[in-house]
Amino acid sequence: MDPEPLYNLLQLPKEVALPVEEELPQGEKKRYLPPNSRKDPKFEDLQKVLVEWINAMLLPEHIVVRSLEEDMFDGLILDHLFQKLATLKLEVEEIALTAASQRRKLGVVLEAVNRSLQVEEQQAKWSVESIFNKDLLSTLHLLVALARHFQPDLALPTNVQVEVIIIESTRSGLKSEKFMEQLTECSPDKEPPKDVFDELFKLAPEKVSAVKEVGESKAANGSCRTPVGSQEPSGGGGGSGSTPAVLWVLGAGCWGRVWSVWVGSCIFEPLNLRTLLSLGQAIVSFVNQKLERLGLSVQNLDTQFADGVILLLLIGQLEGFFLHLKEFYLTPSSPAEMLHNVTLALELLKEEGLLSHPISPEDIVNKDAKSTLRVLYGLFSKHKLKANADRAPRGTPN
Repeated sequence: MDPEPLYNLLQLPKEVALPVEEELPQGEKKRYLPPNSRKDPKFEDLQKVLVEWINAMLLPEHIVVRSLEEDMFDGLILDHLFQKLATLKLEVEEIALTAASQRRKLGVVLEAVNRSLQVEEQQAKWSVESIFNKDLLSTLHLLVALARHFQPDLALPTNVQVEVIIIESTRSGLKSEKFMEQLTECSPDKEPPKDVFDELFKLAPEKVSAVKEVGESKAANGSCRTPVGSQEPSGGGGGSGSTPAVLWVLGAGCWGRVWSVWVGSCIFEPLNLRTLLSLGQAIVSFVNQKLERLGLSVQNLDTQFADGVILLLLIGQLEGFFLHLKEFYLTPSSPAEMLHNVTLALELLKEEGLLSHPISPEDIVNKDAKSTLRVLYGLFSKHKLKANADRAPRGTPN
């Protein structure tokens, strides 16, 4: 759980010792891939598949890639690859010889890539700076995204994740922390089943925003009743109060198997806009009720949980944890510090068995509302729903 502070170079793991020319100025951070991560068979296989894919795509142009780390940084090959995939022509100089012109060309290419992938710059797992500095992880994230978008049938290795070390230079020396970075998704047969939040985020963005920017909304705005043909979770309204139930309901002119959520002594009607929004509003109302004791409130899920601070304070309130200020950053000032906080929070939730769906800490930091709601639902289902179920009479809800 501790971030493993290291106070001088002699205490650094041998595999991440910094070359003299890469000594970090005080206050700066850098991400490193230790040799054991680089030698991971699935990590090597991912690079091999991507290199073969790029070379096959650019074969008519007689372009050969040998190293993703060394050959992609200046934008030349990336420019040719993207133009081939997107079948468009970018207005960039063909050959960029100086560092300034290479960086400028790379910026134009990445801007076009992000636009094509519909990824906002601040949410992308790559940047001009990281690609130009030959950050292999950023390059891999970019290429995986391009492959998924333009050639989804490409057989990429599934569930590739590597251990990454972040080194920070402080007044006392160097401090390091480790985390796992996910590069590719699980295989379809290993993916968790879709849940109510998958249904919620199929809605139009302006409707989802009603949950994310909740204001004074209350869960009571939506009706709570038992639909015709509903199936009560086993055990009645008792200890299984947080178990999702699968219902057969009449919708859109035909019968279909859909998700619903068991809440205390009643069931929210499934696939109903008001119902799904009510669930999100109920979660945020619950969170605000608990945070009120600390003088805090949540108005926007996208931003207020991204740094992990409120999430850690909420977990401490609900689970009775005492978190020393040395264990997390109370006022995080960088993405790495935010990532540390969120990773710690997810570790605590995992230890308590409150993560029913795999969640990447990077998604929370990148303000992914679906991942944030899933995390909060774990706490909501344990504390709010269990309290409702314990108060409710046993048996079928009326």
